[in-house]
Amino acid sequence: MSSKALKALFLSAPLLLASCSWRDSAVVYLTSDARGWVFRAPEDDGPAPAGFPVLKKILEAEERPFLLFHAGPWLSGPPESLNQRAKAAAECMAGMPYAAAGLLGEDLLLDPARLERALKGAALPLLASNVYLKNGGRPSFTSRSLTSGVGKTSLGLAVLTAPRPDHLSWPKYGPRYKFEKETYEAERALLEMKSQGAKIKAVLLEIGEGEGSMEFLDHFLAHFGSRLDLVLVKSPAATRIFSRKGTLVVPVLEGLNRVELKLSPEGALLNAAHRTVPMDRDKYGSDPGVEAMLDSHRSGALAALDRVVGELQYALEPGEAGPSTAGTWAADCLKRWARSDGAVFDPGDIHSVLPRGAVRLADLYRAMPGENNVVFVKIRGQELLEYLRGSSGRRLSYAGLAYDAAAGTGEAGGRPIEPGRLYRVAIPDSLVSENDHAILSTAMEFANSRHPVRDTMRWCLGRRQPARPAMPGMEF
Repeated sequence: MSSKALKALFLSAPLLLASCSWRDSAVVYLTSDARGWVFRAPEDDGPAPAGFPVLKKILEAEERPFLLFHAGPWLSGPPESLNQRAKAAAECMAGMPYAAAGLLGEDLLLDPARLERALKGAALPLLASNVYLKNGGRPSFTSRSLTSGVGKTSLGLAVLTAPRPDHLSWPKYGPRYKFEKETYEAERALLEMKSQGAKIKAVLLEIGEGEGSMEFLDHFLAHFGSRLDLVLVKSPAATRIFSRKGTLVVPVLEGLNRVELKLSPEGALLNAAHRTVPMDRDKYGSDPGVEAMLDSHRSGALAALDRVVGELQYALEPGEAGPSTAGTWAADCLKRWARSDGAVFDPGDIHSVLPRGAVRLADLYRAMPGENNVVFVKIRGQELLEYLRGSSGRRLSYAGLAYDAAAGTGEAGGRPIEPGRLYRVAIPDSLVSENDHAILSTAMEFANSRHPVRDTMRWCLGRRQPARPAMPGMEF
């Protein structure tokens, strides 16, 4: 062999070795924020969504070994079709090779019992590594991590959510759940992955929006060094692939993400490539069986949402800055249903107009998409008066209660509030989780009725009253 040929071989050797070492690869597909994949808005009479029927065709054409995960939220879409969406999503995922789904984002706005009922048809593991119930226990229907084989390697995955990246103090509480420290839960998940023989240890990390996202990601990566091989990040803080202290960071964007993992001969992670795959029906085709299944669920949902649940003589407007007829009506509804001395309601929980005339179930769900329950509160008059005084700068609606900010006096049932008397007040639990509302911290007793506020509104609509709510200065 000539010296020139030997020199060329010598120079090309690193490239040849690299190509050999990258010859093996595996693919991770992640579906994320799949809005409209199951149902579009109820007023949309268009064809079935392109998502899941096209996804099945894309997976059938994949030539490399792959794992398929859902990166949450599991139940995204029109809130008024929760039950049908849950059934349809469970059926779609059962018909495809999903390894697991993460519970993130909008999923965690649901009451744990309601979430469990909605997901009971899911045949795949549900991952929520740092999500706990407020009593300190883990939701029985979730797992901390999962390890799955793919090609010549195995991948362990934990799912973590950091809803408030600007606050590193612990514990964190949301409206429904307690969020334990992400680094602590990732450590526990790492131990599980090692015990299960994972060659690639990965975390799907959702970081809430707002200031501090990038700082939090830096904090998380600095904590683990090279002990985590892969961090899949759902956050505006991550828009490209980069490496930090031996950990590969890959963004997870809305839609279908294809992450190709470049592997060593031993199955270790060397590098990765990421792209989003457009759900193009013309390019990939669409599975007719999945389309027919979605059409069936969708027609049932639309029929249920079209049911008339009551009638109003006047439209109830949510309002933006001033008094709200919808807010005052809702507060009066809570008071009547709870048979309480008074009620407090946040008009911001009502998102759209309740129309004059026949009110359909879809109208009610669209106006009140939140999953709030009614809470019963027993509170002494003095603490109630202090609560009203402290809330005087907020836009709240009251029924049976009034407060004169100038005089510093309050009334319940048209009579002055007596300091030593016990009063029963009904509130939605959306007020319970806010630090601005101290009513529970001073209450003698409180109990969650587990009865949805929306169902209470439906009860009031069925009774066809009141015609038009009065607003005698009860909002400020």
